Amino acid sequence: MIFIKNINNCKVLSPVGSPDILDACIYSGADYVYLAANKYNARGFASNFTYDEIEDAIDFCHKYNVKLFVTVNIAILENEIVDVIDYVYYLYSHGVDGVIVSDIGLGDLINKIMPNFSLHASTQMTIYDYSFIKWLADNGYNNVNISREVPISRIRQITDKKSQENLDVNIEAFAHGAICYCYSGRCLMSSVMGGRSGNRGLCAQPCRMRYEMLNQDEIKIADKNYLLSTKDLCTYKDVKDLIDSGINTIKIEGRMKSREYVSAITYAYHQAVHGHFNDDDFLLLNLAFNRGLTSGYIMENPSTDVVSRIRSGSQGYAIGRVSKVEGRKITIKFLNKRYPTRIINGDGLKFEYENHTTGTYVSKIINQNRNKITIQLNEKKKIYEDSLVFITYSKYLEDMTKKIINEKHTNKIPLNLKLIISDDMNLKIICTYDNNKTYTYTPKAHFQEALNKPITREIINKQLRKTGNTDFKIESIEYENFKDNLFMPIGELNSIRRNLLKNLDEIILKSDMPTDEQLQDAKVKLEKFKQQHYIKNNKIQDYNLEFIAHVDTIKKVEIASNYDYIKDIYYDINMMNKTHDEYFNVIYDELKNVKEIIKDKNLIWVLPPLLLDQDIITVQEIIDKLQNEKIITAVRCDNIGVASQLTNCPIYGYDLNIYNNYTIEKLINTPKFERLGISHELSYDDIKTLNEYEKCPLEFMVFGNLDLMITEDNFENIIDGNEGNYYYLQDKRNQKFKVKQDIYNHSHIYDYQTLDLISEIDKIRKTAIKYLEIDLMNHDNVKEILDYIQDSLHYLKSKKPVDKTYQGNFKKGLYKKMN
Repeated sequence: MIFIKNINNCKVLSPVGSPDILDACIYSGADYVYLAANKYNARGFASNFTYDEIEDAIDFCHKYNVKLFVTVNIAILENEIVDVIDYVYYLYSHGVDGVIVSDIGLGDLINKIMPNFSLHASTQMTIYDYSFIKWLADNGYNNVNISREVPISRIRQITDKKSQENLDVNIEAFAHGAICYCYSGRCLMSSVMGGRSGNRGLCAQPCRMRYEMLNQDEIKIADKNYLLSTKDLCTYKDVKDLIDSGINTIKIEGRMKSREYVSAITYAYHQAVHGHFNDDDFLLLNLAFNRGLTSGYIMENPSTDVVSRIRSGSQGYAIGRVSKVEGRKITIKFLNKRYPTRIINGDGLKFEYENHTTGTYVSKIINQNRNKITIQLNEKKKIYEDSLVFITYSKYLEDMTKKIINEKHTNKIPLNLKLIISDDMNLKIICTYDNNKTYTYTPKAHFQEALNKPITREIINKQLRKTGNTDFKIESIEYENFKDNLFMPIGELNSIRRNLLKNLDEIILKSDMPTDEQLQDAKVKLEKFKQQHYIKNNKIQDYNLEFIAHVDTIKKVEIASNYDYIKDIYYDINMMNKTHDEYFNVIYDELKNVKEIIKDKNLIWVLPPLLLDQDIITVQEIIDKLQNEKIITAVRCDNIGVASQLTNCPIYGYDLNIYNNYTIEKLINTPKFERLGISHELSYDDIKTLNEYEKCPLEFMVFGNLDLMITEDNFENIIDGNEGNYYYLQDKRNQKFKVKQDIYNHSHIYDYQTLDLISEIDKIRKTAIKYLEIDLMNHDNVKEILDYIQDSLHYLKSKKPVDKTYQGNFKKGLYKKMN
């Protein structure tokens, strides 16, 4: 057992996917829990909670000093916004401790209408560096959940800078559970493949499907397997480092997981943050759910350690290999003696040998020690020597979690008491709790002058510390003006303790609720918001659409410059197989060359996706130089934090998950974007609900291959020795998804089919969209494509320049399960 000091008072945030799991979570030691109602959350297929069940959960959590956060962490459509903000007000008015959001517009509305409601930024916001964290803190967020891809070295830099700038925001990081293959908030794959949007809580998990990998000549370099399937995150052994890095909350994933899983994981991490590590707890983590465990990107591991490649579901916990088969007697030699396996009757075992798998339940144990176990099967089965053996169902896990839950490892509220005795022997107790809140209690009972044996501090301390089954524990007791000749009956001391704790209980329950004044203020603001929302005028001006060519080579620039209908050039060499240093060494000269070619057309520099803060100074220096020579019109950026730091140039935003007017209005206000690309997931009906903004026109992609995923996985263990500019992932239908890598070695997975909305241009003219993007990054037949679009604009028939085209969600919209 190892002991560490929890220097940050780090908390454990645990998942609750259904009401029947809540008590297991609380009794296993959770400091905070997160859950959701049956709508507007990123786990649309979890059981979730009804309104009545949420109210019961609030009372239950607060009884045990546990904070409850509710997830409203999906992108919100314009026609949902009133219902959502009503729902959030319901949560606020019933004492929920905070709301987790991913929609910038919704977050801004909550902050304006309910400024006292704790606002948490979901990992769906793609929070990977300090600049965005600062923007969120400056705009009302109390807590940010950083991306799983952020390494601990950068977390230390973030928390150091947060301390230097006295930034008041909590940093939360995932410590255990499933890992999204893609940066959360930047995945469109499920949406495109089946209409089930991960941004809307309905991910179909295409990353858990099988793919094979081809080089750019379409020669197979990896057989069909689970190439995108990640292992599960487990940082149990790294909790001390996480605490030392400055993280305030470690978060456990698992709202779709079992009661036993939630109990075991919560208990183990609760023990760990309080300095208690042991092999038994680590065994429970392995038994609870196991796709293979990794300490993840957060602990600086490469993708070869994070991505399994060979499994998609729980494999069970590998315990050993079969050393001997004698009829129905099977001897298994354990693999890891440091973490001894506990096999008991009722356990489920799986035996794997090459392509053969056999399962059985343990019903008879002949003998067992630290090194091996011999079991006898009820019937003879085909099991081979040297088979790898997994526990797939653990009766030990079930029994241990029942024991943990029954022991009730709850969070008692720590109290610090100061007893002040006046000269006339009256008593006043000042009680400090919950980060320096105080309550002063003056009991009717008072001390008397002792006739025989005076009462001592030790006797008083003993009686006051008898908090029993209450929600409190006495941490310290100090005295002022205590005299040696005092006396008070033990019964009166016990009465004082009971009344003090009863009063505190009532005060704390009330303090979890907004005040009447706060509720009334929020209600007035909410009604005013609704009135303004319903009378909004989204009348659209009649204007010409402007076309943008998004290109990555000088050759494509030369072709696009010959078309009058192309007004802007997005120049983007982030995927051109350049290293970070190579990119920044050549980008100025390349942009200067492009401007000489395009002459009067507007040139927009597309910044590297997920630009790191460490490169902002370099980017700003290049912008200043380009602006002084009047080379660029603007830069295009996919990060709000980065945009907030750049000056001396208009900023155009893209891939910011824009679904509603409130997000647009917020981003116009800060960080003052001057053009915004709306979400590719919006249908025509959704787009019609968006308003026109004179200061910030809207943009939409009408031709090209969508960037479906951005991932830390660089496929190093697959593409080694197969050099090329790009690769393909091929699915079971033989659809080929192009894979490219950017200057940070992120992989980008592009749609196999080309979005083509050119036939819908007349419809788009009736919306607030002014700029239409033609993405030519994945096409070499640029002239054919631009000719096709030019002919279409003149209503001339023209052969489609690409084979596989579709219209995305433009007509059908997304599958909606939120209401």
